[in-house]
Amino acid sequence: MTDTTSAVTFKALGISISLDVANADLRNAILAIYGAFPTQHDAPLRHLQGGLNSTSAGTTAWLGDNSTTVTDPWLAIRALNHLIVDAVVLERRDLLHFHAAVIEYRGVGFVFMGEAGAGKSSLSLAFCELGATFLSDELLAFDVATQTALAFPRAPKLREISQPSFPQALSVSVGMGDSTFVPLHSLERTTVGMVTSPKIIVFPRYQAIPGAIVEGMTAGQSSVEASLHALNFGSHGPDNALSGLAALTMPCRSFKVGWSNPKAARDAILWSISP
Repeated sequence: MTDTTSAVTFKALGISISLDVANADLRNAILAIYGAFPTQHDAPLRHLQGGLNSTSAGTTAWLGDNSTTVTDPWLAIRALNHLIVDAVVLERRDLLHFHAAVIEYRGVGFVFMGEAGAGKSSLSLAFCELGATFLSDELLAFDVATQTALAFPRAPKLREISQPSFPQALSVSVGMGDSTFVPLHSLERTTVGMVTSPKIIVFPRYQAIPGAIVEGMTAGQSSVEASLHALNFGSHGPDNALSGLAALTMPCRSFKVGWSNPKAARDAILWSISP
């Protein structure tokens, strides 16, 4: 990542992004959240300009021609995060994108797929404590041709409901409440990867139950569930979208996981996939 004056510049899936953030506190937060992304080297596929502007009316998050203004600066950071994801998905139409987190543990690619609050980041952090390689907190960028997931290593978000399970991560986090992020450089046992081949797909769901419950899924069930979390099927056409979905789910073992404790969920998943 390049850090000059108020600009924060990095590359996401080959796209150059430059963010103008004059407020020092907000700028430091953006640096922490996007600090694991690669710096600018070769010619980017495209350059996108954005940033955060603070006024008496609130904080405006903007990227290109899109913007939103909110009173809470941390909500503005979350809004900027969404703008960046949306722009990258739009620009990289050659990839299939899903709302999912991605890690690699002992050479095996794991995908945690679900809606906001399902537990994607919590499970990722639980695996990172065991030394997993981190690729993504929010976006599965799937290359159908190579059947690989590409890195989008934004800092994982740690929601309030999971914070008691991660006191060490919480101690080095930035933000507050559900807008709490854990800088990847502060996680001692975690490395950042560039690519992995998905082999395990997990669809987590928070439930007020003791521990965790893991249920196996067929490839067909996994495909249907994954389609609900796809972000750009429309740009591929029905035939290519379905074949891409099959390329992701067919080689994988898939599970539904109900959880209330992310570390118990992690251990239950590992037990379920053990030979």
